Amino acid sequence: MKKRMAVMAALLGACLLTACGGKNLKEGIPAEENGQTDTADQTDVSGEIEEKQPVPVITLKDYSKNVTSGEAVVLRIIENLPQVSFPENKEVEKIIQDYYDQEKKEYDPIRKQFKNQCMEEYDIQEEASLQYWQGHEISRQYKIGRVDANCVSIERDDYKDAGEDGLTASSYAHNFDTTSGLPLLMVDVFTSEREAKSFFTQKVIEVLSQERYQDMVLEDLEHKAEEVFTDDTWYFSETGVGILCNPGVVTKEDSQVIEIEVPYQEVTCLEKRFLPE
Repeated sequence: MKKRMAVMAALLGACLLTACGGKNLKEGIPAEENGQTDTADQTDVSGEIEEKQPVPVITLKDYSKNVTSGEAVVLRIIENLPQVSFPENKEVEKIIQDYYDQEKKEYDPIRKQFKNQCMEEYDIQEEASLQYWQGHEISRQYKIGRVDANCVSIERDDYKDAGEDGLTASSYAHNFDTTSGLPLLMVDVFTSEREAKSFFTQKVIEVLSQERYQDMVLEDLEHKAEEVFTDDTWYFSETGVGILCNPGVVTKEDSQVIEIEVPYQEVTCLEKRFLPE
């Protein structure tokens, strides 16, 4: 709490010094991956020029590569990592960057283990069958949802193709308060957490009841749908609030991740400060 207050005090001081300057299925309006907003100056009612609050810049550093044996591609590694630049608030920059650096550190041994598994599988193939080798794939890709003076919202998509052992996919969301770097939870962004869970649960039921999902959805959808909307599975885009439906929750384990996006104008329980400018 002291740390959070210190950050807020520092930001207030800065404002005073500057004259108070201002592979998935998707439902709804597609999210933009720009994350940046118009930084043009605004004029207040007194006729003075008011600058917007500073906004971090998020880029994605690519770590993708192929693992080969001779000329054969044994494994395709598709990977990136958010890079945070926020000169106006180095403390927030460090908090968010440390979060993603730690995620990469924890993911490294998972990727390495799968790589070794693929190499072993390739090495025991008979010579005649090598011509049919298609290669495996492991992927962790981040996507920028929305970045502005109030929030940083980023989605993480994990995917693994292990050949005969099957495919796995999952997606998670990370939301941060731009002013403090602290995680944004449902209780922070909605006027009523209970109302939000009820609203988005109904949206999940509404979408997954469509005929196109009939073969993917598990039984008892109406009772299980409330498990979809958690602090790890919602995100902000430029156009709405997104929900990530991971396999095994309300859909079969071998399903794709289903993304449902609800336009901001429909989300009446959202705190006003999180409506995009």
